[in-house]
Amino acid sequence: MLETKLNNLDTVEIIMSEKTQMKKNWLQNAITEKAKSKIKNFFGMFKKKEVKKTILDTKDAKKIKMGECCHPLPGEDVIGVRTTKRKIIVHKKDCPNISRIQKDKLVMIDFEREKGETGVRVKAVDRLGLLGEILEEIKNSGATLKNTSFKIKKNGYTEAIFILEIKNVQKLEKLIENVSNIPSIQVAERI
Repeated sequence: MLETKLNNLDTVEIIMSEKTQMKKNWLQNAITEKAKSKIKNFFGMFKKKEVKKTILDTKDAKKIKMGECCHPLPGEDVIGVRTTKRKIIVHKKDCPNISRIQKDKLVMIDFEREKGETGVRVKAVDRLGLLGEILEEIKNSGATLKNTSFKIKKNGYTEAIFILEIKNVQKLEKLIENVSNIPSIQVAERI
């Protein structure tokens, strides 16, 4: 307990607990700004700008754009970013780019779509019929193939990128799992 004021050159023994404990009334005893800052930070006492909650529906669709960095899908936690053109760009909440955006531009949004667009990268040992098997899994998932690029490398490996429109993140995860189980596939991942 911090009750005794220390003077310069006083010797103290510090016994540390396994659990981090701090009390708000320690602020009264703290002298240095660094110590006060640590205590305030621990309790989240710095004023934070509130993120506004906005409910968007399908008639707002012209104002909304999906983030091309993270390609959010229906069913994922998302956050909106207001742009200077009065539009909102929707990002996944864990998108790395969100940390670089000013808090006053962020809006909590409630927006549901029927489908979302994302990409899947596949790396595999090339063999006859491989592309057909991947396309069959895409078809079975209910996804729509929007674009694809397919590179066959000299060493017998192939890399393909499939841009898909798919109903939700759960369907995407199931598709990636099914594609991963195709013989000769080495990597199947969302991009």
